[in-house]
Amino acid sequence: GFATLSSTDVGYYGSGIYFTTHALYALPYFSTKRKPAVLLSYLLAGNAYPVVEHPEGPDNHMGKVIKPGYQSHYVLTNNKGMPHTERSLEGVYDEIVINQESQVCPAFIYELDNSRFASALKFFETGKRKRLQETERERKRSKSQKKLKGEKAAVR
Repeated sequence: GFATLSSTDVGYYGSGIYFTTHALYALPYFSTKRKPAVLLSYLLAGNAYPVVEHPEGPDNHMGKVIKPGYQSHYVLTNNKGMPHTERSLEGVYDEIVINQESQVCPAFIYELDNSRFASALKFFETGKRKRLQETERERKRSKSQKKLKGEKAAVR
């Protein structure tokens, strides 16, 4: 069964089998394997509980079963696995926690060449910061261009 391919984890967001919709987010988990592979699966999350509590906060879900009345936990995270709290959607990943292997239908196994994982990991770990810096540079460049256009219009 599927459960023999994964391990249940006490985990920050509940006890269960963890999934993500972002391969880049999963990279640190499989990049060190000798023959890395990604298992793409159909997942029946059912009624997902939206986790917003910090894993170290007083109302955390660490190690707890899926909340009663729900079939999974869903959380938006940053690249460190902590709940995403910024307004920007830049660098947002997710985690889906289920507790029954019957909620999963494996579809494809992708065997990966790990020769480029080092650069991909570096991008994952620093990508958000770099993208924010690029956005800031672009914003300043745009502001300068608008100012320059305003000065030209005033001269005419």
